[in-house]
Amino acid sequence: MSQIHEVTTESKTMEGVMKLQTVPDFFQEETEDALRNQVEWLGQEVGVNHGFFARFLGMDEAALEAWIDGRGTLPLEGEQALRGFWHTALHLLSFLNFDGASVQKLFRHAPPAGDDAPPSPPWGGSTLQAFLEAGGPRAVESVDRWVTGLRFGDPYAA
Repeated sequence: MSQIHEVTTESKTMEGVMKLQTVPDFFQEETEDALRNQVEWLGQEVGVNHGFFARFLGMDEAALEAWIDGRGTLPLEGEQALRGFWHTALHLLSFLNFDGASVQKLFRHAPPAGDDAPPSPPWGGSTLQAFLEAGGPRAVESVDRWVTGLRFGDPYAA
């Protein structure tokens, strides 16, 4: 596992010494080991377990566990799907001020279905977690379009 590097800078603030933490190395790496760390970190931060990732990828949970432990392989499509999910999860976290509890609530809240008023989420009538488990990578694309549209505007809107 990668380590978190801590940088301490002294600053004249009312609180005293200010500590700045950098993100773990795996946040920015594209290696398979980094992807494993990303899955584990998201599990802790977002509150989704290995079963969620197995359903999201449409694979057996034991095969996913073997990949996480370094005893198995993941098909290229699975790696690409997890990378896409990682980027979308970071967009959601950024949108919610990196508040893991808020992202966990978002994953478990089911907004009403049939609300066509923008910016209604694409998982209306379901939880985000169930939507992603059922829809896999295509669902991630919908969620990513929704959250980036909220944050930056939708360049594809009519």
